[in-house]
Amino acid sequence: MKRILLLLSVLALASCGHRVKPVHSAPVTVRVAPVAAEVTHVQASYVGKAEAAAATTITAPYAGTLVDIPVKQGQRVKKGQVVARVYSEQVKSAFDIARASLSQAQDGFERIQKLKDGGAVADVKVVEIETQLAQARAAQAAARRTLEEGTLKAPFEGVIGDVYAQKGIRVDALQPLVQLLDRSGTYVRFPVPEGEIMQLEPGMDVEVEVPALGRTFQATLETKGVVGQALSHTYDCLARVEDASLLPGMVCKVRILMPADVRILCPAGAVRTGAEGRYVWCVEQGVVVRKSIVVGGYSGRNIIVEKGLREGDLLIVEGTRKVSGGMRVQTVQ
Repeated sequence: MKRILLLLSVLALASCGHRVKPVHSAPVTVRVAPVAAEVTHVQASYVGKAEAAAATTITAPYAGTLVDIPVKQGQRVKKGQVVARVYSEQVKSAFDIARASLSQAQDGFERIQKLKDGGAVADVKVVEIETQLAQARAAQAAARRTLEEGTLKAPFEGVIGDVYAQKGIRVDALQPLVQLLDRSGTYVRFPVPEGEIMQLEPGMDVEVEVPALGRTFQATLETKGVVGQALSHTYDCLARVEDASLLPGMVCKVRILMPADVRILCPAGAVRTGAEGRYVWCVEQGVVVRKSIVVGGYSGRNIIVEKGLREGDLLIVEGTRKVSGGMRVQTVQ
């Protein structure tokens, strides 16, 4: 036991005479680049849906029987072409009564004229008969118009989008019968966030990609919305496409090149993503500093930084995986 204690004492004295020197590691070398503001064109992307230049639903003017509907879905029709006929016994009876009343009033007017020429009737009676004739004519004209409204015609040249009823059925007033689409042009409707709507102006060039057709069309921004949607806070815009192959209802990807602006650009490879969002590593006086950023879009291979960076900041572009906040580094450009 005494020998062991003696040996330990000797080792302790020996270790005191040979202290271990601390190791100082060299600073990590990273490549940096000064942040610069550049004039950029941002391409904004949206998702929309194609629709006809105009669309209307032709409805029954009154309750009755659908005696004819001589059109089919997809059929082209000309302006004024008959698309449906509705017959109502009540409307027909009202016209017959109005016609009979007009005939009776006309006969009475002719008789009173003969008596008037002979001076056998007072002027007041003549005026009364003339008034009755005018009223009968107006009633007969109104009844005729109502009867003619049963013959429904296309208000413009277009294509039948859908047929909602079949020949021979009983229809109610204002019941949809036929949908008519104006295919002279096609529009793409797409929502734009309220933060971007002020950057759009009618007449801007628009690129419309249609995955279903495997094609991309050049279009023009026709209108931009002025009333926002309450829930989504977006504004509907319309782009006109001069191509009949784009069918209403097709999903479209809309791209618009925004006006040039001076923006802070950052290489996409320098941006990191953490629990609190996106950030970059910068160097200030040889020390690594983490800066949170707000990304505003893309410009080529770079990311547009809306907030978080200033022109002249030293941004770490290579070696981002080797650093952490507060670390001293050696920089090269």
